[in-house]
Amino acid sequence: MGFDGSLRPRSTPVQRPPFVGVPYQQPSQSAGIVPHPLMHVHPPVNVPIPASTIAPPPQVGPEGNTNNGVHTVGTVINDSPPDEPAHHMEVEEEKEGHGRTLSRRISALRESGIGLDVEFHVGPSHNLKIVRAHRAVLASGSKAFEKLLYDVEQNAPPNKKCKQSNSAQCDLMVLEYQDVNPIAFDTIINFLYSDFGPKSINIDEAVVLDTLYAARKFDVEQVESACIMLLGDLTPSVAVALLGQAKKHCSEQLMQKCLEVIDAQTDDALAADSWTRLSKEMLKTVVERSELAPSEEIMVFRAVCAWADAECARAGCKSATSQKKRDLLGDVFNAVRFPTMSVSEFAEVANSGMLTDEEIGLLFRYISSTIRPALNLPFPTSERRYTGRSKHVVKRFMTISNNPCRKLRSSIW
Repeated sequence: MGFDGSLRPRSTPVQRPPFVGVPYQQPSQSAGIVPHPLMHVHPPVNVPIPASTIAPPPQVGPEGNTNNGVHTVGTVINDSPPDEPAHHMEVEEEKEGHGRTLSRRISALRESGIGLDVEFHVGPSHNLKIVRAHRAVLASGSKAFEKLLYDVEQNAPPNKKCKQSNSAQCDLMVLEYQDVNPIAFDTIINFLYSDFGPKSINIDEAVVLDTLYAARKFDVEQVESACIMLLGDLTPSVAVALLGQAKKHCSEQLMQKCLEVIDAQTDDALAADSWTRLSKEMLKTVVERSELAPSEEIMVFRAVCAWADAECARAGCKSATSQKKRDLLGDVFNAVRFPTMSVSEFAEVANSGMLTDEEIGLLFRYISSTIRPALNLPFPTSERRYTGRSKHVVKRFMTISNNPCRKLRSSIW
């Protein structure tokens, strides 16, 4: 039988173009026409069409209606498949990689452990930390690192050694610094791996002085300046406490700033608890300064006596006698400017028992005389730059405005 069920002989199928379905509109039941059940018609078998390009048959509801009312039967789909998400991620990562700065790319190498050729053992034995880095990066940002890492013959420290690196098959230089704080050293290294911007310096306030020492040791001026600025407006007590640290870390900037605060607020600095913890060297440096501004010279004498009492307690002396305290003070006691005191001030000094009878007689003659006699005194006779007696407040000018007149003060030095 033929294809249509008749008795006609079969014939060879004629080549036809690809079958494309047409939209089919369901007739309305209100018109009295009962719709025939939909039949999905496939294209001729002799035309190869990929199965992925044929739309699925429309879904028919229980009443013969489709979901959307209008469907395309056997429609060829020409849309290409969507891109894979993995491909998008690779493209985004590639774009992000092109946008990174050189410092970020080098930091990524350091985090990955690629090409590291120097290893630092930082901190004491109980708080040892190992830090690895690239010698070229450190040398490019610090002259001290350049001399240390490449001028081997002239600057090789005794604790420098080399071992085989596991990452790049090269010699790994090992350096030990027990006097450097590990947190402070991380701050230095992270800054050298950055773009040297102000935001690249992240200093821990708890170790600001140790960071200052490390910055000074490895000649990183930007970090050193940031440490000085971080200290901000120093109070007299803090300024006194930082004197010893500034001396230890060889920071002239910090030392000068502390001394300026002490000069401006001398009475508060002399009464600070940190004053009694100064070293004898720093105590002498402060007492000898002509820029000190005490309200009275007797304030300086009381301060050095308080330091002597604390030093006797630290030394374990059972009784802090006047002679014992003077022996501990040494040259510091001779730096007090007794000749500039008033008679009432000097009376307190004379009763302290720290001066000999001969010294008391010479000083009393000098202080009580209208014309200064030519005496050979072992104490400085010149007054300090500013004391309470040398300041005069003069009311000279009045302001004219809508507000009540208020007096302006000008200080004459």
